[in-house]
Amino acid sequence: MDAQTKLNFLHQYISGKPKQVVEQYMLIGTEDAYQSVRLLLVGTAFMKKLENWPKIGLRDAEGLRDLSDFLQKIIAARETTPSLAVLDFAKENVKTLNKLPLQIQNKWKGIVQRC
Repeated sequence: MDAQTKLNFLHQYISGKPKQVVEQYMLIGTEDAYQSVRLLLVGTAFMKKLENWPKIGLRDAEGLRDLSDFLQKIIAARETTPSLAVLDFAKENVKTLNKLPLQIQNKWKGIVQRC
């Protein structure tokens, strides 16, 4: 399938802001444009899911495991998705830390302060 066709399919099956992003890349219509928009959409989806992740309760071992598994997926995706490098910034780490129970947050802060 050529790049323009892939961009058209992508455009057809998404909506909202992502659709607007795809429309910009459709004007270019190259394989590089398709790969760029695909990576951008993947990165945005990961970031949005992490941003909307619920706060984990004190005794919610399953919730903690789910967040850990999701963060491992992000680490794997970073190999090919440059937009996820934003998660290296302290501001983004604090947002993720705030998803954890207060006791774990405090323990983590203590470790960081000792380093």
